[in-house]
This record gives sequence, C-alpha cells and structure tokens, in this order.
Amino acid sequence: METQKHTATGYTEMEDYRCLENLQRSLMDLCLVYCGREKTRKGVEFKTLPRRHYSIHFVESGKGVFHLGDRTYRLQKGDLFFIQPGVACSYRADAADPWTYSWIGFTGIAADRYVTRCGLGLNSPVSHTDSLDRISALIKKILDSRSLSLSGELFRDACLMMILSLLVEGQEKKAGSGDPDPERSGPDYIQKAVVYIDDHFEKNIRIGELASFLGVSRSHFSSAFRKAVGCSVQEYIMSLRMNKAVSLLRETSMPVGAVAAAVGYGDQLAFSRVFRKRYGVSPLHFRNQERELLVFSQKGDFKDSDL
Repeated sequence: METQKHTATGYTEMEDYRCLENLQRSLMDLCLVYCGREKTRKGVEFKTLPRRHYSIHFVESGKGVFHLGDRTYRLQKGDLFFIQPGVACSYRADAADPWTYSWIGFTGIAADRYVTRCGLGLNSPVSHTDSLDRISALIKKILDSRSLSLSGELFRDACLMMILSLLVEGQEKKAGSGDPDPERSGPDYIQKAVVYIDDHFEKNIRIGELASFLGVSRSHFSSAFRKAVGCSVQEYIMSLRMNKAVSLLRETSMPVGAVAAAVGYGDQLAFSRVFRKRYGVSPLHFRNQERELLVFSQKGDFKDSDL
C-alpha cells in the first residue's frame, strides 16, 4: 500500500495550468491524490518516473503521443491514457496541434479493481470516452474545491467516483453488458469474510481459522479474496486499522496508547512503527499537525509534488 509522506496540500494556478496535489488522507476504498489540467505548448514532452499512484489523463483537445515501453499511441480529443503505479512512461504534445489534457491520480484498496472495470491496464493503457464533457466538468469542480475540510474531501472523492463510474459505464456499453462485476461480489464466502473483518478488524483475526470456518483452504481463500477485493487479507485489515486510527487521532483526544489498543495493537510501539511507515510521521505528530493549503503561481514550485 501507499505511504503518505507529506501533510501540505499544494495548489498551482497559471493561465494554462491548474493542479491540486497531495490530497490523500486515508487508504480506504478509493482516494483522490491529485488532479489537474494543462494546455501544453507545441512539441513539449513529459517523462515520468515510476509513480506510487494510479493516474488517468484525458485529452480535451488537440493531439499528442503516449509512449509506454516499446509501444506508441497517437491520441486526440476524447482519448485517454492510463499510467499504472511503478511504471515509467512519456507523452508529447503534437508539434502542429498541441493537446490540452486533464488528469486524476488516485489510490486505495479498490483502485486496481475499478481500473480493471474501466477496461484499463498495463496491456490496455489507452481508451476512448464519449463522456469527455462530463468528465472535464467534474475535474473542474475538483479544482475549484480546495477546502481541506471533511466536506471538501468527501466532495472531491465523490467527483472521482463519478468519473470512474462514467468510464465503467462506457466499458459496459462496449461489452454489451451491465451485469454486476463478478469479481466485485466474489463467492458468497468472500462477502461473509469481508463483513466479518469489517466488524472485527481490531481483533486478532487468524486467516487460516477464518478460511476453515468458511469451508475453504487458506490458499484458496487468500487467492479469492485478493481477486474480489483487490488486495490481500492482511492489507485489508491493515487499511481498516489505519483508517480507524486516523479518525480517532483527528476526532478524539484519546491517548495514542488507547488509539493503538482500539485498533488492535497491544503494543503502542508496534502501532507507531506501522503508522509511521504508512503516513511518514508518528501518530502524535499526525494529531498535532495542521493541514495547510500552499498556493503557487508557477508549475513545479510545489516541492512535495508526486508529479
């Protein structure tokens, strides 16, 4: 899972470039990390290092080229390209008709499953959408929503979900089916397992015992769980615990030791190590820090940028 290393959120606004970054506050189902829009100059090329998050770029006008490994894709208005975590790539604006594109970056335990349902992946990184106007409008709403309050976070994540829903809807139309995702629901025992874990994540859940109770082998259960949920059982439990810890640290005055116990850690030091590895700061520092929005007038001035 991803590690959030910074606490400040950056917003950059120029005539041809807008970007809102470092929005992530938790690692649950789906979370927006950054969003932006840029009108590029002729022939400008952008090379990316492997990133920690999923991202999708939408071509709003003009043309450009997307390079992934030894593959080259020529794109125009309505096309989109997908960048998977850990993968380097490059993209270049057309020399005669440079593109304007917008983008979203996101993470979460369900991100991989949602991306797959959008018809995107390492072997299918390019697609086309008939919902470009609606997607562009949603991205504008995200960029216009810079409040770091809970309502602001929920609004931006809701816009992200709406964008992905439009992509999934388009993919379902191409496939001629609106049937439920079989990997989403999974076997009945996976649904039962998820409900049980959600209700008891603070307890010492033994995966082998849970699998045995559900009537399947541990290896089969682990494989089916990852396929249906998008992460391992251990990662799912860890994400639930950390998300609950974040809520308790932000919304209560409980001592760190009590927070650790409430999310299933009898050892406060072990809890602090896991928390620091996940968020880059100690639980106490996380509680005491103030979120801030840093505003910039030039692209690249936000030094904590993941772009």
